[in-house]
Amino acid sequence: MAEIPERKKRRMGDRRGMETKHPTTSTKWPLIKSKQNLQITRLKDTDLFTVQNFFTSAESKAFIKAAESIGFVHQGSLGPTKGEAYRDNDRISVNDPVLAETIWKSGVHKLFSDIKIRGKVAVGLN
Repeated sequence: MAEIPERKKRRMGDRRGMETKHPTTSTKWPLIKSKQNLQITRLKDTDLFTVQNFFTSAESKAFIKAAESIGFVHQGSLGPTKGEAYRDNDRISVNDPVLAETIWKSGVHKLFSDIKIRGKVAVGLN
């Protein structure tokens, strides 16, 4: 029987050599402090927004460490389609309703309470 080699967890910026690992709610995410005075920036005339300084420096470092413990998956493309940029990056996808609710209730919900997109108001994150 063939031996399966041990896989090394990838860190941000690492390349090839790791298959997709699906994070679960058992991932220990850092605590998020409640935020006051958050502001959103709407990107051009789209339904995209940024929230500057949402995570503190310590929270950012802790989230990077937690994400790196799960591992990133390379996401490339065969090249850009006409009118689009080339895409090549590592990413992680997390399905954790508790984390989504924690982020939402830490202050994000206040930012979006008055914003309607196609007649609807956001009620949470996914």
